[in-house]
Amino acid sequence: MHYFEKKSIIAIVVATALMSASWSFVRIPHFPLQSFALWGGVTGLIALVASTIAVFALASIMKKFLDTTRTLSITFAARFLLLGSLLAPILVIRDQLAQIVLVVILMMALFIFVRRLLASSPHTATLIQMIDASFLLFITVFVIIGVFQYFGFRYSLIDARYEKIYTIVVFRTFAITLLWMAGAALASLLLRYLPRIIRMGGMFLWFIASLFVSFVWLVNVSVLYYSGRHIGPSALEHLAGADEVVQGNELIVTMLLFLAITCIVGFVVWKFARTIRATTSARGWIIVEGVVLMLGIGIFFGSSILRNTGEAIIARSFIEYYFGKSYVKTLNPILAEKLKKFGLTYTPNAFLVSTHERVYDEKSLAPKLAQRFATTPPNILILFFESFSTRLTSVYNQRFPGLTPGLEKMAGNENTTVFKKFYNASTPTETGMLADLCSFLPPTGHGEIISNGSLTRHQLLCLPEILKKNGYGDTFYMTAIERTYASKDKLFGNAGVDTIYGREQLKNVIPEKPLSWGYSDHQLFPLLIPMMEQQTARPFLGIMTTIDSHPPFTISKDRKSYGHGKNDVLNSFHSTDDAFSQFWDDFQKSPLAANTIVVAIADHAVFPTVSVKALFPEDTRTLDIYDEIMFMMYVPDSPLPRAVDMYASSLDLTPTLLHLLGVNVPNTFEGHSLFDDRRKFPNLVGMHELGLYINQEDVRGKRRVETGILHALQCPREYVPDTTALLTMCDLNELYQWKRTMLEEGRLWKKRSE
Repeated sequence: MHYFEKKSIIAIVVATALMSASWSFVRIPHFPLQSFALWGGVTGLIALVASTIAVFALASIMKKFLDTTRTLSITFAARFLLLGSLLAPILVIRDQLAQIVLVVILMMALFIFVRRLLASSPHTATLIQMIDASFLLFITVFVIIGVFQYFGFRYSLIDARYEKIYTIVVFRTFAITLLWMAGAALASLLLRYLPRIIRMGGMFLWFIASLFVSFVWLVNVSVLYYSGRHIGPSALEHLAGADEVVQGNELIVTMLLFLAITCIVGFVVWKFARTIRATTSARGWIIVEGVVLMLGIGIFFGSSILRNTGEAIIARSFIEYYFGKSYVKTLNPILAEKLKKFGLTYTPNAFLVSTHERVYDEKSLAPKLAQRFATTPPNILILFFESFSTRLTSVYNQRFPGLTPGLEKMAGNENTTVFKKFYNASTPTETGMLADLCSFLPPTGHGEIISNGSLTRHQLLCLPEILKKNGYGDTFYMTAIERTYASKDKLFGNAGVDTIYGREQLKNVIPEKPLSWGYSDHQLFPLLIPMMEQQTARPFLGIMTTIDSHPPFTISKDRKSYGHGKNDVLNSFHSTDDAFSQFWDDFQKSPLAANTIVVAIADHAVFPTVSVKALFPEDTRTLDIYDEIMFMMYVPDSPLPRAVDMYASSLDLTPTLLHLLGVNVPNTFEGHSLFDDRRKFPNLVGMHELGLYINQEDVRGKRRVETGILHALQCPREYVPDTTALLTMCDLNELYQWKRTMLEEGRLWKKRSE
């Protein structure tokens, strides 16, 4: 004990107190206090013993390799332990960015301390060179990865499950940094032992890989900001068609950041490689490289922390998308029974697994339309409002009074029915509208609609085709952007739509240049009444989608401001409503109001972007791509109630409309009429490549909502549904995979005779 100075003892005690107190505060229940104090004391004693042993071990190593006295070695080891213990408070700090900053500062302090210690020895010049180069590379990689992991955690909905694991960002950053350092160690070995002409190949590949990952993350942060989901094939397809959504300044910032990362990493790699080549002692490098490689391999194979990182999710999504995946071939009877509580019934043993003889039970009659529609049904106009969740529609939510006064006027009309507890069944617009118009849960993604021709040339039985076979004339669809975007022309053409107007077709009737991602809502809505008046074949079906409220909520150059005008989200929703309000006033004055049903419905819920979350801070970790959406229906001389309050989804739109019109035909629908048996199934599911959704009642009648992302679910390889009453996320994943098989085998289509 005479080797210990007083300062060394104090350093060990303080370090032990910091580590044990931080650990105890996080890991040991605080009440009862006596128990907390007891177990905290035990933890402190264990930490004290371990710290003392660590100090002696480190001191012995220093004495052997640095030729210092035992007292001096213990003094430096104790101080090193004290500095290292300052990392312990990150267990208590709840701000992930503060944790990253603290760790970087402390690692730099440790580096300076170790360097000064080594400088005191006359035989460590080479070792100092090695440590300088290695630490510079490590800290550079750590900072870059730390920033990406922080934004990934902050913006990604997948990390909601880790909300209370406050150190997840630091742990992920350490783990991924060690993997990169293992790659650098391997490149370092190659640099020494490969033939001269290719010896830099390893470091060059490491450098290129780091730039590629950095670029992907820069794009991914933007995608996360606007969607809450990591980049994947679906997101890439959206970016490919969003040339006017991505603003020039965003591209400039991205490229400048990428250039800065390229310069910084390039310099550090050059410095690292130069040091390796200049160092005469290869033995030290081999020892360091071996240790780092072992740590990297251990992290990769022995740790679960990497499974749900952004890197892992992105990689899995692309691998599954481009290299295929085997899907479930049979529907487990236990799962089939569970699905019946959601109104989803299939006949797995038949070739066409989703066929039904009628839309509704003839005994459950919907309120009848006015007698004058007995011979000539009313026209139908369906307006799909981009991202109009009820939380951003003042008809439903007065959090932002007067946000959507135009829709309030429609809701206040005596012939309008407001539907509540109505949720989207899919997302984004393309698959969302398949759910609406075809009553179809799409086991696919936006990208596949484009890449897989069988999906655009689908044979689903959809509303336009059914109406045309039951007395309706032509159907038109109007969109602000190119009609070919996301293969909308093929998608809706195969659904029975006759005429599709896109930006190219509309430029002949709109004298101005497009003011949004294509034409703005204030440019589109004025076209509706003239277009409807020109329809010679009556009755007709018209469909239009709005655009102003599409993320990033700043794309419309003629948008109207809400209130003080400082919030882009509120401005964009208010702007769409303002354009609709002018249309509604003109519509009510026109003869069309007497014989046209108007459906105002969101194509899907608003994406939980950072700017949307800021408006609802209490829901910031629960907001998802599935949510309650706006759905209202104006019916001339309406027999409907003013409000319908039941759990339903966009799968139910087409069956409900057909029931109202009295059209009862064989179909492949997965939804139900709200005037028939929808009330019997108060449970909902949502489905898309972007994520899965379950909203169900438990045995106590309490609602349980759960979301999951396909590429992040951890379901057993040999999955068997459990016998519990509730549907699980792995159950829904099984349904998704089975439906994919049915889709590819053509077993979800309509009958050929239909």
